[in-house]
Formats: sequence, structure tokens, C-alpha cells
Amino acid sequence: MSNFLQTVPPGSLVLDGSFPEPVWVGPEGRPAYSNSGFYAYYNRTFATLQETGYVYAVFDGTSKLWYLQYRGGNVYDFYERQAADYPLIYDNGHVTVYLVHSPT
Repeated sequence: MSNFLQTVPPGSLVLDGSFPEPVWVGPEGRPAYSNSGFYAYYNRTFATLQETGYVYAVFDGTSKLWYLQYRGGNVYDFYERQAADYPLIYDNGHVTVYLVHSPT
């Protein structure tokens, strides 16, 4: 997952997911994307996320467990239900990534 995220365009927004900081890539080689939790956008559907850059949604079991324990499963489920409406662009069997917005 971390290796995949190294390929997203600079300025992208990556929503949630539990993935390590790519310490094996020097700071100058890491892409400039921002990471935010679903909880920060809760009640806004993916369709309303008209950010200026690309927006990706990351889903994985570890993150879902954290939501169930600390943020409320309803938040995670709210976004997980929307994912099928968007292109699946990464799936390693444990983590999936959907492209939910691209600049026009």
C-alpha cells in the first residue's frame, strides 16, 4: 500500500487506511499528498468531494477495526457502501483503493 501511494500525483488527498510511513524512501523522494480520516469528512458523500486534486479512498480491515472501537463503525460503513460506485484502482487482497475524484 505504501509503495502504491508513492505513485499518486502530488497534491492528492488520501482518505483513511492504515499504512506505514515509507521510511525506506528518503524525505525528498516522498510524494506530497495529504492523508485524512473519513471522520473528518463524515456526512459528505464522495460525490461532494470536489477537491482541486485527486482524491483516493483506502479501505482495509485494520482501519475498520479502529473505527469500530474508537470512531464508530457507522462512519466507516458510510464510506465503504459508496466505494462500489467508483473505480477500484488497487487491491492487494488486504487493502483496496478507489479513485473518488479526479480533476477535470
